[in-house]
Amino acid sequence: MILHTPGGLVLVASQIAMALKKHSEKKIVIIPHYAMSGGTLIALAADKILMDPDAVLEPLDPQILVGNAVYPAPSVVKMVRLKGNNAKDELLVLADVAEKAITEIQSLIVKLMEDKLGADKAREVRGF
Repeated sequence: MILHTPGGLVLVASQIAMALKKHSEKKIVIIPHYAMSGGTLIALAADKILMDPDAVLEPLDPQILVGNAVYPAPSVVKMVRLKGNNAKDELLVLADVAEKAITEIQSLIVKLMEDKLGADKAREVRGF
């Protein structure tokens, strides 16, 4: 599979990654330029990743959509820690959603990587 993508929705990327993971034949992903966020998630489902020396994988960074604004989930959680008792209810609710998105991505990373690395090592690389 040749993978060149700016990323996308977690749901779509996770569905593609799980379908690739379930495929019984050896899976090789080729990244000529970049595979951002959701593309990185898809690449983790492969048995082997081949990249151009200048190609880039981006961290898996779940985003929270609020109206027309998009916020990185880890940043929302960080804002609640920084604001502490001064955080408004809206921010607290948003942080709850963000924490759930982070947990979902971390679980998916472990699921995609544990057969290659073992469960303990897969949990180490899940990030955040």
